[in-house]
Amino acid sequence: MSNRILVVDDDASIRETFARHLGRSGYAVSLASDGQQALSLLAEVDPALVITDVRMPGLDGLALLRRVREGADPPDVLVITAHDDMRSAIEAMRAGACDYLVKPLDLDQIDLLIQRCLRERALRARIERQTAKAAETHALDRMVGRHPRMIEIYKLIGMLVGNRAAVLVRGETGTGKERIARA
Repeated sequence: MSNRILVVDDDASIRETFARHLGRSGYAVSLASDGQQALSLLAEVDPALVITDVRMPGLDGLALLRRVREGADPPDVLVITAHDDMRSAIEAMRAGACDYLVKPLDLDQIDLLIQRCLRERALRARIERQTAKAAETHALDRMVGRHPRMIEIYKLIGMLVGNRAAVLVRGETGTGKERIARA
């Protein structure tokens, strides 16, 4: 699991406070003074977590959040602000922020949130790996049978793959019902 964190804030003292505190906690910390600089650092740094202020010149924190979340395997984003604004809190959470905090910040609370975000990220990655492994193990291309009726069953399975409806699979013992259910 990556321990890289990108801190984005237009206030240099806040950036430096985060850098010192998170550095002592064992995280690799990168700093950006605005959203545009953060976007240019994202590919280079590949952080597991972005901590961003909402109000910054140029690309603000909410716009940065939306841009970050567009990517493949995006980092989690923790949004902080000095302005307790319900609308931006709701917008941040809808856009996929892992949490939203109002300054002044409690560094112990930040530590707990970071640990939670990174733990949830690791769990999501593990679930994705297991799902991919299970899909590979029970892929349709591993099934045998070229009879026209089997081909019809393969087509039916293909149509049902994305559907969450319950399906009853019936047949004689040894005909591959379990394989079809897994596929």
